Amino acid sequence: MSPEKMTQWQKDALAGFAEQQESYLGAIAAWRKAMSAATPAGATPAPPTTPIMDASFSANEVVDANRAFMEAVFKQQQDFLEKLTRTLGSDG
Repeated sequence: MSPEKMTQWQKDALAGFAEQQESYLGAIAAWRKAMSAATPAGATPAPPTTPIMDASFSANEVVDANRAFMEAVFKQQQDFLEKLTRTLGSDG
């Protein structure tokens, strides 16, 4: 959908997402700066891990997993909006 066809709510949501993403990138940059001060020269600090983040995954596998997740979220939202549209269009 091109920006001129989006509703104001959609434009605002995208702007909010962009703001959150920029905040996240700023936090990561601050983390890397703080870690570099505490890490010997030439060593790359390891990012924080979560129990589901396994170091055995390659960067491409992580990207593929995230893409699959986003596609699932998109599909779920489509299904929800179709059901919502049908519900709003029915007489009860």
